[in-house]
Amino acid sequence: MKIFTTRGVIASGQALEANSVYDVSDKDASTLIAMGKAREATAEDEAPPVAETPKPKAKKVKPILDEVNGTE
Repeated sequence: MKIFTTRGVIASGQALEANSVYDVSDKDASTLIAMGKAREATAEDEAPPVAETPKPKAKKVKPILDEVNGTE
């Protein structure tokens, strides 16, 4: 059964990270769900995360008055 872990746990001798989807035995899944450390995985949980697009960096610009007045 596929589960989504809400906390870091150990199941079947394997360390499972929080906020990840794992395929574990039905027994382990029901135990973790009953303990509140996991829930049944949904299609949204299994989708790869969408990477954030980096924001463009602001360019340093000279003040226009310095160029007009010739004071650099």
